[in-house]
Amino acid sequence: MPLIPSRDEVLELLRRTGALRQGHFVLPSGLHTDHFFQMPLAMRYYDNVRRLGVALGRLLRDVPRVTQSLPRCTVVAPASGGIPVAFAVRDALEAEQVVWAEKRAGRLYFRPFTAVQAGDRCVLVDDIVLTGTTLEQLIRLVWDHGGEILAVGVLVDSGVRAFRPDPIPVVRLIEFQTQAYPDAARCELCRAGVPAVTVEF
Repeated sequence: MPLIPSRDEVLELLRRTGALRQGHFVLPSGLHTDHFFQMPLAMRYYDNVRRLGVALGRLLRDVPRVTQSLPRCTVVAPASGGIPVAFAVRDALEAEQVVWAEKRAGRLYFRPFTAVQAGDRCVLVDDIVLTGTTLEQLIRLVWDHGGEILAVGVLVDSGVRAFRPDPIPVVRLIEFQTQAYPDAARCELCRAGVPAVTVEF
């Protein structure tokens, strides 16, 4: 696989590991979709983490503010799904440090003494964006701690909901177009009688 794999190569990797699934899925938000990404199935293999994370890091180097800030740059991620990506991206960027946020009662937070500091120049990363809620929370959390956000990077943009946190640039290793329906009443898969699998994050 080249340093920056093609979209088809990434999708083949995700399918081969079972991380990309086709069918009828009900997300915690109530949305019904025809595809579901279970990224840990791909990211449990170190070689995959390194290939995909380093590729994302190389794309992030194309963002001028990121390049100008290196190496004094902090890579920030949500703990669930984001930590492996964060360390691979840190390696690719040769950034200064990695910080992660954990979730409690549905909200992201930094553990005591491990938070982003005022003035830190941050690149936010995650394995996938579905509805964008987690990354939106992470953006607010970093801002609340006085951090400066240079860019957001994700391995996969699922296309479930548009994620455009202007004016922050977003770098995606691949984009995918998941067909999403707001509820069962408007779901073509439900009308077709396709069995549904309820998934949790």
